Amino acid sequence: KVKIKKLAKGKFFAELIDYGVFTEAENENELSLLINDLIYEYFDVPKNLQKEFQYKAKEDKDYEKIRPFIIFSTPSFFKRYLNS
Repeated sequence: KVKIKKLAKGKFFAELIDYGVFTEAENENELSLLINDLIYEYFDVPKNLQKEFQYKAKEDKDYEKIRPFIIFSTPSFFKRYLNS
């Protein structure tokens, strides 16, 4: 779960609620990139797997297609696939 707030001066704050980690972005375009970076760093996702998983906001029309693959909602994914 990602909680996003718009801050003063147009900046954005995003937090992975279940993990207590956060990031700030200068604008909406940068927001998704920084949320993905936060997820990759927090869960130590190897570079070769990062293209497999990307955060998508709920309003994205493709959200329902990728929802099962959102890594921060399925911690067991790492145990199963990173040990392969």
